[in-house]
Amino acid sequence: MVDIYIDEDIDAWKEHIPQYPASWINGYDPDFVIRTDIVYDVRAVPSLYLLSADKTVLLKDATTEQFFASMGM
Repeated sequence: MVDIYIDEDIDAWKEHIPQYPASWINGYDPDFVIRTDIVYDVRAVPSLYLLSADKTVLLKDATTEQFFASMGM
C-alpha cells in the first residue's frame, strides 16, 4: 500500500505518518502534480482511492471501512 500526500504542509503530513500501517509506503508530491494537473480529481484530503495494477481507479472517495473490506481486511 502507498499513501501520497498532495498538500503543502509537509510537517503536518509527517506528524500523521505513524497513523498509517507500518507496511505502507508514505510519500508526497513535492511538485503538486497530482493536485494541479488534476491527475486523480482529489476533492479533499484525506481521500482514499484504490487503484489496480494498471492504475485504473477501483474505489474513489471510499470510507476506510469500504477500502479495507475490498482488500479483505
